[in-house]
Amino acid sequence: MTTPLKAARIKKGWSMTKAARECRVDKGQFYRLETTAGVGGCSPEVADRIAKVFGNLVTRDQILFSADYPMPDEVEEPEAKAS
Repeated sequence: MTTPLKAARIKKGWSMTKAARECRVDKGQFYRLETTAGVGGCSPEVADRIAKVFGNLVTRDQILFSADYPMPDEVEEPEAKAS
């Protein structure tokens, strides 16, 4: 399942590492927020901070209760560029 947070990150074109850094959260915590649909989430304060970083792409409630906001699974990450 694609969460609203993952869809927002992909729309920005950010890696998970960059998104975690921009939101000032641990990469592991960001991964859990993005993949577990709100299970073992974060505090409302952290969700507010993340929502602010992503602007109007994701809301606090979508971060805290992402299971209530299912997204289409067609959202895919861009392929990594070969160097």
